Amino acid sequence: MPDKRDIFRSVGWLLLGCWCVGAAFAGPLSNLGSIGYKCFVQRAGSYPAFGTTINVVNNLGDTLETSYFWKGIFEDIPPGSYRLRAQNGAIVYLDTVHVRANKQVLHSFVFDIKTGGIEFNHFLRGARDSPAFGTVTRIRHNRGEVVYSGNQHSGVVGHLPIGTYQIDALHSGMTQSQSVEVKIDTVQSLAFDFPLPAGKIAYECFLDSNLARPAYGTRVKITRISTNEIVLVDTSRYRGTTRSLPIGEYAVSGALMGKTVTKIVELEQNVTERADVILNIKQVRMAYECYRNRQNDPANGAEVTIYNMEGIEVESSSGWRASFLLPTGPYVIVGQYDGKEARKNITLQPSLNRTQQPEKIYFPE
Repeated sequence: MPDKRDIFRSVGWLLLGCWCVGAAFAGPLSNLGSIGYKCFVQRAGSYPAFGTTINVVNNLGDTLETSYFWKGIFEDIPPGSYRLRAQNGAIVYLDTVHVRANKQVLHSFVFDIKTGGIEFNHFLRGARDSPAFGTVTRIRHNRGEVVYSGNQHSGVVGHLPIGTYQIDALHSGMTQSQSVEVKIDTVQSLAFDFPLPAGKIAYECFLDSNLARPAYGTRVKITRISTNEIVLVDTSRYRGTTRSLPIGEYAVSGALMGKTVTKIVELEQNVTERADVILNIKQVRMAYECYRNRQNDPANGAEVTIYNMEGIEVESSSGWRASFLLPTGPYVIVGQYDGKEARKNITLQPSLNRTQQPEKIYFPE
């Protein structure tokens, strides 16, 4: 049987060998450092100072590194003292930084300079009321810095240092570009129009699968799926037709009484695509009776309107009494008679026979 001391010696030599091999592969620790920097407009941590030139200068006045971006890192800098020269427009800063081995020093510059902005809008050609949803927009400083990149059909990019910028608009393999000179305290407006195939969406919301009961008060939202852009939000109508939209996939959503139903529509060129949103919400029959006094004399000719809690009209009727099928929930009944008005808040509750006792509306005598 081997001696335990020999086993321990063998394990020890093995561990030592592994450490040596690991150290050989890892190599010696670097004795270099780095300088990180950020440049802002007006105050630290606010808006990027695009168009800034940064130089790393040694004690002899030689420029070692140069960058044209508002933030960055200079790597592999030998330890020592350096000057960071930052220039944006006519403003120049010259600050001292101290670099240590295997450390990164961070430095910020704040430029008290005037700024302006750029507004962009993308349309379908020949239809300035129809946005070109799905357009990708890129804005670059003339030095090459990307100022903005997004897929909204319109927007405003503010707090930009004075200078020249290029705006690129991309849609369906087409690219349009414009250059603009940003001026002090001014928003420069640019428009792009694309010759895109388009169609429309006709939406209608129903309470039942028989498409017999309109879902008044439905909040309708239409979204372009590929870019998640909101095309339309309608809270006042249960049905309508959109403006011309670029072809593609859209989500038509209807929300009412805490329930949301979504339908996917594939829009084709020169087609008005129908989108029926069926909410299948339980309804009860609500009846009302209007009286001109407490003696229950009918208020013949009364005009009655029923609103949901968002103030949207859901039903109306002429006559001292009538009934409607409505989803359960809170409503306001407003009656008009002989120049007088009466209001009543009600809450429709689920009912096994779908009918509730008439709501009595009394007009002031």
